[in-house]
Amino acid sequence: MPPSRDRAALIEKALSIIEEESRMQVERLAIARERVEDERIKAFSEEPWVDVVTGIPTMDLGTGECNGMFSVPSIEGKELFGTRLAFDLLGCCGDEDQVAEKLREFHKMIRDPAHLVVVFAAALDTIASDVVPELLDSYERKASDYQVRVGLAEAARRAWAARTADLRDGEAVEE
Repeated sequence: MPPSRDRAALIEKALSIIEEESRMQVERLAIARERVEDERIKAFSEEPWVDVVTGIPTMDLGTGECNGMFSVPSIEGKELFGTRLAFDLLGCCGDEDQVAEKLREFHKMIRDPAHLVVVFAAALDTIASDVVPELLDSYERKASDYQVRVGLAEAARRAWAARTADLRDGEAVEE
């Protein structure tokens, strides 16, 4: 087969694979989400949030007497629940109602605002340190799209350029 026919056959095969993966995505995603829900149910029953929280005694600095307890999640607990939250939110694929529901679930489960903050921080860390770099690398390697990082930097600039008064007044942030 001449080289041009070889290339045409390879391109045809690659397009066929892409089309098949696209057709199968809905089914594969539904199966993956069912598996997530099964694991979520098992995790909540086998290791609820309260199991990863411990108490640290507090003391009166003047007398040295123990005067209470301060609850704090373990490092492993906040990291694991933060990772779970990160992937649950990413799985919402931008659906604001689903995002709000996931956040309500975590509020209901964790309850303590201080504990929520450390779990939310762990979720953000997972997204920023683990997920986004992989996605950006994939964009650049597979799609040769070198604008995404620049776009994120521009979005950061716009966020820093915004002022709360502008948001209250409904003004748009300068492009």
